[in-house]
Amino acid sequence: MANMEFLVTDIRENVELIKEKQEIQRLDHDAINEKVEIVRDRVKVFKEHIEWAERCDSELEETEIRADDQRKTGD
Repeated sequence: MANMEFLVTDIRENVELIKEKQEIQRLDHDAINEKVEIVRDRVKVFKEHIEWAERCDSELEETEIRADDQRKTGD
């Protein structure tokens, strides 16, 4: 009879340990998802900065071409 009580207690303890492990895994998963969202937001901002820089570069090239044309024509 004592063996049965020991087994039941052992099983209950193992179930509790499994539940705790699952909770830790869930928290880890939530933390990873949160970090993924942060990275996605940063990538979005980085892409916006690249697009802005490309527009600025294009506008600068156009300005330089116009300036060269004006120098050539003497205006």
